Amino acid sequence: MQKKWPHGLDWDRLQEKFSRLFGHHPITELRKFSGAQQLYFQNDRRNIDAILQEPILTNSGNTIALSSFIHYQLDQTPQYITADKSGPYFSISLDQNIPERTSAQRKILAWANQHGFTARFSGTYFEGIQNFYSILKIFLISILLLYFILALQFENLIQPILVMLTIPLGVAGALVLLYLQQGSLDVMAAIGFVVVLGIIVDDPILKVEVINRLFKTYESEGISRLQALEKAIHDAGDICLKPLLMTSLTTSLALVPVLFTPGIGSDLQKPMVYIIIGGLTMGTFFTTWFIPLAYWFITKKK
Repeated sequence: MQKKWPHGLDWDRLQEKFSRLFGHHPITELRKFSGAQQLYFQNDRRNIDAILQEPILTNSGNTIALSSFIHYQLDQTPQYITADKSGPYFSISLDQNIPERTSAQRKILAWANQHGFTARFSGTYFEGIQNFYSILKIFLISILLLYFILALQFENLIQPILVMLTIPLGVAGALVLLYLQQGSLDVMAAIGFVVVLGIIVDDPILKVEVINRLFKTYESEGISRLQALEKAIHDAGDICLKPLLMTSLTTSLALVPVLFTPGIGSDLQKPMVYIIIGGLTMGTFFTTWFIPLAYWFITKKK
């Protein structure tokens, strides 16, 4: 016994119509020795309003539209449910470039506390900030350790400061180049600062060490203090110029191909390359001219 529907419809005919409209109507079978595979009719996906205008044949031979007895209502449901140990939660994705991000976070936290919820912020943006501050701490600790090591090497508390003055100058040059190239100050840029810290102090350390040795040698030969100082600075400049230029040029030129290499990997490394090239360029310039003048200004007063 078939179930009767309004307008003279029966269930079988209605089911066949729905199968054709929504792409699950069997057409035929492909028979093989191992079995049979059912083939289904697949209809193009259309708007639901267009589908409801499809006619259907009644038992009396008349046709009526599906919309005459089928109605629908749109509703929103979660595509998936996320949960952890504390239970289900709703995850909201925000653009990291939205203005007034900090005030938006405060508003979300205030609303969550007011309604008894717990709000946490996570994602690549917040992980990047955390990693950046971690590398910044490493950078500051490295500067402190560098000062103590140089103080032991030079047996002097002022000369390490003289060497470390090239660090802010190099950082300034790195930031200028990064700004001109519209690079981002991210984790890779912070790694570049650590690399610059390790390389940029090599040249002033070498120059100060050579000046100290030549200054002691010339003083032991009976030359006056001021003349020995000027001669030591001049000779140390001639001795250290080639190593200084070779160190900076080889490091900078080796990184230039990264700037012209396409791909995601090179795009991520470009901020680091800008930092290293800018820092070494500015550091080399000031090491060549600033360190000898500062050494002469400090030592002549003793």
